[in-house]
Amino acid sequence: MKTTLRPMDVILAHPDTLSKIAPQSELDRRLLESLEWGFTLHPDEVSNTRVLDVSDTVVIDWTEREGCDDVREYVAQATVPPRVPIAGLAEHTISLRRLCNAQDEIVRNGEAWCYGTASHLKNVLLQA
Repeated sequence: MKTTLRPMDVILAHPDTLSKIAPQSELDRRLLESLEWGFTLHPDEVSNTRVLDVSDTVVIDWTEREGCDDVREYVAQATVPPRVPIAGLAEHTISLRRLCNAQDEIVRNGEAWCYGTASHLKNVLLQA
């Protein structure tokens, strides 16, 4: 049972899993809000998520490492830009979920992919 989740895990998580996340920062709140709006605008998007085995209070680990710029740039180019308030971030997180799901599991679970998506999300959410 996990007590921490990477930002990419959160993007891929089912709403039942998301309800167990205890926001610790403004960054956490912004990510969870964009996901909530995404499910509001696209209820069928739940089918692209996963129920994760987490504790009743799980937190998001925003750790990132150097050297993942190529992944961050790829993710930025391959997702919908979050230009419109609220809906833009929601559409962005949906496109990021779909991009993550399209990756082979070995890529999706790799360090570069995880840290690169975390870095990308930080950049996007802190600009919102």
